Amino acid sequence: MSGSPRAHPAQAGKPWTGRGFAVLHHALAAGVMASAMLGMEHFHALDWLDAVMLQVVTPRSAQPASARPANLPQLLLIDEPTYADTFDLQSPLKRDKLAQVVGDALAAKPAVLLIDLQLEPSVGEPAERPLDDLLRNAKAAGTRVVLPLPEARTPELDRQAIAWMRGLCKAQVHFGLAQVRSHFGTVVRFDADPATMARLGTGDGAANPLCEAAALTQDLPAVWQMFASPSRSMGTSAPLHPDAVRAVVQQAIPWRAQSARLQLQQLRPTVIVLGGAYDNRDSFLTSAMDRAVPGAAIHASTIASEGAVTSSHAAGWLLDLGLGTLLGFLFEALWKLVRRIRTCSDRLTLRFVLLAWLRVAAASGIWLLAIGVALGLMATMGRLVECGMWLNPGPVVLGMLLHALLLKDSTATHDPVSWREYTHHSPSWPLQAACVAAALAYLMSH
Repeated sequence: MSGSPRAHPAQAGKPWTGRGFAVLHHALAAGVMASAMLGMEHFHALDWLDAVMLQVVTPRSAQPASARPANLPQLLLIDEPTYADTFDLQSPLKRDKLAQVVGDALAAKPAVLLIDLQLEPSVGEPAERPLDDLLRNAKAAGTRVVLPLPEARTPELDRQAIAWMRGLCKAQVHFGLAQVRSHFGTVVRFDADPATMARLGTGDGAANPLCEAAALTQDLPAVWQMFASPSRSMGTSAPLHPDAVRAVVQQAIPWRAQSARLQLQQLRPTVIVLGGAYDNRDSFLTSAMDRAVPGAAIHASTIASEGAVTSSHAAGWLLDLGLGTLLGFLFEALWKLVRRIRTCSDRLTLRFVLLAWLRVAAASGIWLLAIGVALGLMATMGRLVECGMWLNPGPVVLGMLLHALLLKDSTATHDPVSWREYTHHSPSWPLQAACVAAALAYLMSH
């Protein structure tokens, strides 16, 4: 019987090639993983993992910064010798001695003086307060002063602190959040919340949200609850640039009674960050240094990182998407290899022990190789930290491996299929597409 041969059902409806089906299959799965990573990053769920991975794969060193940021603040530190000699190892620091330190900083006439020290007066302190006079007169001299929000302690101290804060707010002194976002003592990113001290130090000085809140309430814990809530910083963060950390720390000036004022007047910095380097509880690890740095250095590095080139959410999502797609092909090929080894082992006449070991090696080989791939990628990504980028590939590697194992039968071969057949064999594609669409909407709105 003559006539054309009967068409294969897969050829109806403009079938895709096997490779086109594979690309769509793996790209959708990778898109879901990248979108999940984006969501977890928004809620800071991966900060602890980033901190651990950076401690493992990032080569910390004390090498000089490769580039000096243009807006580098000058760090002025009360170090351990000054803490012992000038302040007699007493905490909180004596305010009359602090007046001398703050006076040296103001003498350099910076545009911004950020003080990462608790300066509120204690109960029963005399009404004559030289330190408060310096702070009140700073704005008239052309310097914006940014102080940390006083800590909430006892009701009596809280009432005194909020009254002191409101008095300085009337003199246009700014107050901000001094908390550093760290995990396991390591700082990876900084909050971009406008109420943080670093952001108040870089802005135009028009916004003063904590002072506005203090003007409406006499309750210091209420101000803390309003502004120090973790939900305020959701999704508003950026990487801390290693060059900024190194430059800030290497050019820090330890305060000395005779020399600090002269050094600052010679440098004439636009921004001065004053803090303490005598308390180990206020020190943090970063990806840039082989030793811990004080919290004041983190604030100064945050200001310097504002103008540095850092990774965006879109760049991270696209990199995760591309990496996940490539890993999908890799794990698919590995699973095919495992299936072939198992098939060959069934045909071999080997001793039972050797046969068992061969099958175990085939089954565990894909896991071991996945771990090796993850470690290799993380070591490579660790180098990107020097460019102000950090992308943790670990969750993407694990997710694509589980995807390959869960769908090992359907991903064994990719024959030409039509769209109808693809949607029939992949019923979860609408959910996957919705996850990717949600991620794209988030990227366009941020």
